[in-house]
Amino acid sequence: MYYIYHKDHVPEQVANRHKYHAIYGDFYLFISGIERETGIPPENVLDVASMGFNHPYDPEGEGLTGEQLLALFANLASPDYVQTGAEGHLLEPQGKYIQEMLFPPAEEQEEVLI
Repeated sequence: MYYIYHKDHVPEQVANRHKYHAIYGDFYLFISGIERETGIPPENVLDVASMGFNHPYDPEGEGLTGEQLLALFANLASPDYVQTGAEGHLLEPQGKYIQEMLFPPAEEQEEVLI
C-alpha cells in the first residue's frame, strides 16, 4: 500500500524517514504512513485502497475504474480536502495508474552534438 499526503501536511516523522518519495503535483507518495512510523493512527484517512481497482476495466469486476480514480484524485486538490490533512491510502496499482496517466516521466531527450 502507498500513503499519500498533501505537501503541506506531510507528518515530520514520515518526511524524515523517507527522504526520497514520489511527487504527484502537490501530493507526496510514501511507502509508509504515520501509524507505521509512530504507532499512532492518523486522525483522518481517505482509504481509496479499500475501494478496489477495476483496471483494465472488466464489466463483471468491482472497484474504481481508472476514470473514477482520476476523478477522485482531482478532488483531493480541493481546498476542503487539503485542509483536512488526511492521509490517503492507495493500492500500488492505483498509485502507478495515477502516475502513468497524470505524471508520466519526461521523455528522454537525446543529446545533440553540434
